[in-house]
Amino acid sequence: MLTPIKTPLWDALRRHSMGNVGFHTPGHNRGVGLPTTLEDWKEIARFDLSELEGLDSLHAPTGVIAEAQSLAAEAWGAERTWFLVNGSSAGIEAMLLAATRPEERILIPRNCHQSIIHGLVLSGAVPVFLEPAWDPQWQLAHGLTAGAVDAALRQDPHIRAVLLVHPTYFGAVGETRAIAEVVHARGLPLLVDAAHGAHLHFHPELPECALTCGADLVVHSAHKTLPALTQSALLHQQGTRIDPERVARALRLVQSTSPSYLLMASLDCARAWMVEHGPRLLGQTQALAERVHQLSPLPCLRRDRCGLIAGLTDLDPTRLVIDVASHGWTGYAAEEWIAARYGVYAELGTFHQLVFILNTAHRPADIDRLLSALSALARAPRPLLPAIPPLPPVPPQVFSPRRAFDYPHGSVSFEEAIGRISAQTVSAYPPGTPVLVAGERVTSQVCNYLDAVRECGGWTSGLTQDGQLLILLD
Repeated sequence: MLTPIKTPLWDALRRHSMGNVGFHTPGHNRGVGLPTTLEDWKEIARFDLSELEGLDSLHAPTGVIAEAQSLAAEAWGAERTWFLVNGSSAGIEAMLLAATRPEERILIPRNCHQSIIHGLVLSGAVPVFLEPAWDPQWQLAHGLTAGAVDAALRQDPHIRAVLLVHPTYFGAVGETRAIAEVVHARGLPLLVDAAHGAHLHFHPELPECALTCGADLVVHSAHKTLPALTQSALLHQQGTRIDPERVARALRLVQSTSPSYLLMASLDCARAWMVEHGPRLLGQTQALAERVHQLSPLPCLRRDRCGLIAGLTDLDPTRLVIDVASHGWTGYAAEEWIAARYGVYAELGTFHQLVFILNTAHRPADIDRLLSALSALARAPRPLLPAIPPLPPVPPQVFSPRRAFDYPHGSVSFEEAIGRISAQTVSAYPPGTPVLVAGERVTSQVCNYLDAVRECGGWTSGLTQDGQLLILLD
């Protein structure tokens, strides 16, 4: 007889929700006091408890949370795992706080998420940006090469850590295993934002997990690709290059002192589910993805492109990247069109692509609907495709993000901002990749690009409410 998969935290919550009277937070009193408009929430609210006897404490775990985190470490092959209830952003900030100190230099790919820049503000570390490989056919930045990282470390011996993205928002994986060897040969730690790769470990035909590649600290956003609630994530550690107690101290700074037990329980249960069913379900998910690749009337980014572009060693097949610009659409317009007519919602649109995330909950009927929407999009009258500017060059860095944060600032129009120093990181969101980082000099190319994003229906993060740029005051 098979041993049941353990879910210690969820089991403790279930026991505690039965037959007890509570005089503690939260104020809805186990769902009883919820407003009538939230009647549907009452069942799950029974488990929305706080740090009661027998439920352990996230910031000093010795009981069921400690056991659940230990099981997660075992599931992903880490030496230690921490639960995150403030999303991957909290884990990324904690990584940077643990691995760097003020004014230390860290190598970072430019196609990083804005949360990494926020972590630099908190840690005071100085970014050394490295341009990832560019795919001109698909107009996408992919991963870094080991050669580029090695050259950067030789050129700047003051770099004290390296951070990678594995996989990117578009499912691309660079030379992470080889980069780990290059970085570790110099005694430096490798940090990985693997927010979109929590599922990779659970199927042998998917790209390697960043932990398997040798990273020292890895952040997984469980809610992005696993059956877990939004904001639930994981921070994994292995090796001795980073002190785990320093990681724990950093997490105490960036995580809530009132952590959601619903989020932590969803991590506990999602881990158990993936250990028991992940390989089978992810096999089915890959089969559904292959069906889209075969039947889509619009071009799909496929694994056979790997090896043709430096820094693209593998692609996550469950991440569907669809080229709509080839049929006269921007991703922004196409995203709105298929949502309005077919009720099909993409993960994101860009100037050139639509991106869809397939997960273990998708069924053949979902794929039928997606293919119908894509077929209709391909046949629809093509709108006038606006002029799409190239991604602007990285602006000159004048101050670190931390120093820029500490300066007085004001808001000005795009035209007035050119030549001034940005006080804010500005991204096209999603995916949240910075176009302009706090402390960089504003260029006309950046302003033209941001204008084009807005004119095409995209959303920019980091501007003021009236669409102006924040700049440092003299």
